[in-house]
Amino acid sequence: NTKEITAECLLAEGAAIGKYDSSGAEKTWNVASELLMDTSTLDFMDSGHFRDIFHGLKDEREQWWTFQYEPHHEDILMRVVCLILSSARSDGQIIETRDEICRLCAMQTIKALFIPTAMVASDYGVPMDGTFVDWLLNNVSIHDQVSLQSLYTFVKTMMRISNLIHRLTTLESSLNLVTKESAVWTHSCSVTLNASLDVIANISSCLPPEMSREMPELPTLWSMAFQTSMKGYLWDDALQACISNPLEERKKENLKRFILGMIDAEAMGKLIAMSLTVVGEEIFPSTDPDVMDDDTDSFEPNNNTRESRCIDLFEMASNIIQEAAFENSTLDRFGDNRPNYWGCLYALYASRGNWKEAARAMHMCATVTSSIVKIPSSDLPELLSK
Repeated sequence: NTKEITAECLLAEGAAIGKYDSSGAEKTWNVASELLMDTSTLDFMDSGHFRDIFHGLKDEREQWWTFQYEPHHEDILMRVVCLILSSARSDGQIIETRDEICRLCAMQTIKALFIPTAMVASDYGVPMDGTFVDWLLNNVSIHDQVSLQSLYTFVKTMMRISNLIHRLTTLESSLNLVTKESAVWTHSCSVTLNASLDVIANISSCLPPEMSREMPELPTLWSMAFQTSMKGYLWDDALQACISNPLEERKKENLKRFILGMIDAEAMGKLIAMSLTVVGEEIFPSTDPDVMDDDTDSFEPNNNTRESRCIDLFEMASNIIQEAAFENSTLDRFGDNRPNYWGCLYALYASRGNWKEAARAMHMCATVTSSIVKIPSSDLPELLSK
């Protein structure tokens, strides 16, 4: 692909000239990002049956995205995708490139949705030709008849998402060519971050909510956005990417990296200035349509069905810093350049006017220090100032 080759050359050039020409390097990154953008449009955008298509392919599997496949299943998936793409055109030709089809088939979501369906069709003796497409359309027509054009649009939409993911991975790999000392480093991270957000926005806006929120690619995309933001010291974006990750465990892990990363980068002032509030919401874990309909608000939960996914960012930040302070309160670490976590904890509490906890932080600092370091009490303030 000429555009991709040109974009990769521009990214390499931008990394090379970034040391002495920040303006030129920024322009090359912007142009490369645009070249990698999937600008294809669909003449007939029929997304009205995306929900039926998803539920038909999901086939009542609870954790549909965890489907385990064998290597030979990838060939079957390739044939299925090619059949759908060719059947939708009057001339029976496939206008998509092989690279685009391979990227689409590499998505876990596509594998988890189409391979099980193809295997069921094989069990029923459905031949892998136009008959299979007709069988598939009948299989996904849950409420209304799904047209071939709707199925084609669904596949093309997923291909657009896979192309955007390819754009993101290309930009991210090119970050390795840029040094942190380069004047274009922050801009390069910002361009890569925007590429992450473009993919997420397309997933959220083009696909049914019940599909997009369960896609295995989504947590990875938010993690990539978080990592890129941290690299570029884009703290507000990093926090947003952190709390937006749908996986609770990964969200908490990234929050720890976020807090300690800001302290290591000497950005405690920015951390204090941020709004560390309670984020998340109380949710209803049941997804049984007989219990709760997505289109209605008639479900009234009781105390046993309510689940809280709220996170108090300030409380977590203070706990993370305190834990780091205890871990680093050893004799052989006082002389190095490690952050003063006790001082950071004091500053965090003091910024919120919580003087009791602020005083406790200083008291703990003195207690831990005096128990480890046997020095005259008159010399302790000088040590603590370090």
